[in-house]
Amino acid sequence: WTVWLDLNKDRVLDPGDPVTTSDANGHYFFDTTNVPPAIANPTEDIVQFDLQVGTGGRWLNTTKTDAVVNRTTTPNATADFGVFFQPTVGVAPVGPESPVNLNPTGAPQGYPPSVLNVSVAADTLGDYAVAWRNYTTGTIYARVFNADGSARTSEVAVGVGTGNPYGPDLLEPKVAMAGNGRFAVAWNGINGSQKASSFVRVFDMNGTPAAGPVTLVAASSTTSGDVTGAAADAQGDFVVLYDYATVSKGGKSTSTLEAQRFTASGGTNGSAISVASPGQSGNSSVGMDGAGNFVVVWDGAGVLAQRYTAAGSKVGGQIIVTSGGSASSVAMNSSGGFVVTYEIAGQRQARIYNANGTPAGAVVTFSSDGGDGLRAAVALDGAGNVTFAWASSGANALDRQQVRIRQLPAGGVLQPETLANTTTQGARQLPGVAATGSGSFVVVWEGYGAADPAGIYSQRFAPLATAAGGAAPATTHAPALTRQSLQPLVDAAIARWARAGASAAQLAALRAEDVQITDLAGAELGQAAGKTIWIDRDAAGYGWFVDPTPNGDAEFLTPGDHGQRGHMDLLTVLCHEMGHVLGLGHSPVAGDVMAEALNTGVRDMPVPGDFLGDGHGAVEAALADLAWEPGGHWWRLAWNAHRV
Repeated sequence: WTVWLDLNKDRVLDPGDPVTTSDANGHYFFDTTNVPPAIANPTEDIVQFDLQVGTGGRWLNTTKTDAVVNRTTTPNATADFGVFFQPTVGVAPVGPESPVNLNPTGAPQGYPPSVLNVSVAADTLGDYAVAWRNYTTGTIYARVFNADGSARTSEVAVGVGTGNPYGPDLLEPKVAMAGNGRFAVAWNGINGSQKASSFVRVFDMNGTPAAGPVTLVAASSTTSGDVTGAAADAQGDFVVLYDYATVSKGGKSTSTLEAQRFTASGGTNGSAISVASPGQSGNSSVGMDGAGNFVVVWDGAGVLAQRYTAAGSKVGGQIIVTSGGSASSVAMNSSGGFVVTYEIAGQRQARIYNANGTPAGAVVTFSSDGGDGLRAAVALDGAGNVTFAWASSGANALDRQQVRIRQLPAGGVLQPETLANTTTQGARQLPGVAATGSGSFVVVWEGYGAADPAGIYSQRFAPLATAAGGAAPATTHAPALTRQSLQPLVDAAIARWARAGASAAQLAALRAEDVQITDLAGAELGQAAGKTIWIDRDAAGYGWFVDPTPNGDAEFLTPGDHGQRGHMDLLTVLCHEMGHVLGLGHSPVAGDVMAEALNTGVRDMPVPGDFLGDGHGAVEAALADLAWEPGGHWWRLAWNAHRV
């Protein structure tokens, strides 16, 4: 173990700091005779040690990673540190710990919480956006990353500050990312009288502003705003949560917790919704599902929650998450399930809820580190996996030094906690987490790292390949499904329905559908509801056959594997879901485009007879099981006449 005397009290091994290495028994020794103390009065040394990354796991600390020794009262002191090895369980890091910011944040080491205010959100493809505050300039920045961790954009200036770290300045950004990759950032601006205005700005998936900033709350001598959360749906509509404060002539201050809905273009959608009055007594946050329904959670008389429809109407009464506790946070997945975290009696706990607002199981305690009054971050993916992230340092949570994570798999057992960060020198704080897939996620935080001593860092995680239940079907030959690769297949599917005799009005309805990529449960390949078609991102683990020539069927008519074997045909699934949009139900006949099940390596297309019949979703004929037989020397093209 590396152990050093931290002369400048920054928790970092700097040039000039006396350093040693422990022996095989973990023992170390310093002679401080000619070493200046870290603290002059009283004369004290600070002994610091560095955690390590082991093969197949991480070393975690059970004590603080630093110790203060008084030379006068304990001249021959012994400073003991506690560690244990935690094998990698459930999830593992993907790629290295990576810097997010390109330009130094300028924050001093030992800066207080809420100076940089990092926030993260992801879309249905696993791409993610990070927003933070630059300490030197006071500017709010955002940056978009692809699902593989590569940067899609440079630093994007969201709102430009004045360069004064504490005011007038811009603070506390909250980012919300829609399923389609658009994102919005909400933040506060402090004026000279320390009154806070609140702003919102919308960007496309490439970081291009859709419009200028929108003022949510204009600060005055009697009013101020405080943004506390933001969340988006699948198509880009979003909601911003904020505390609206007013001061009467008599000097009495009152506040109301309000939610304002926005359209995807950044325009307000209806009036502000009064959630709670008086406003929150601590934290508040908001989560939104794929259809725009949302839930607000806040600290009041305990931790409370209220659900709303996409139109802003209340659903049911207030939910009492816990009659005590504080430091709450919430995450909601695309299906409307949500999870609330909070701190109570020195423990970090969570409660999971079904989409109808009923509890799904008992209270989950994910940390007993003593608590520190700062809320944990939480993410919930479409499969129901819950990920927690918080800053703590083992036995002393007030020493916010390492970012710890823990996952509760859907229907499974709470996994052991581990570290998100690889660099363990210095301090980290205020992490954020976003689900990027089924069991995968990205964690961001502010703190010390090699690129910036007070920067923004990220680490991606994914489930281990040896997770219970066996590996997913191989997808090594399937192209990754992206919006760019999806759109030509969408156009081709509409063209197939045009060939089958769909009317101009029906084709217009298909073109109006918003086709989204998401994580669907179990073996589902696609879903259609209202104006949206959802396609599973990896074809339930089999991978998609994304036809490079979707206007023909040559791959299925020519012997050999042309990329279709072992994979699900994306064109078939798109045609199937579009059939539902046109009013067709499931067919009981295998090989019909509207059949409920599909095999790998098979293409089923609509045909002219699909719109004939008795008006109950009739299908007269369909192209059945168009596929090369890999075990033989023949292929079949069978037509089945049927009526449903």
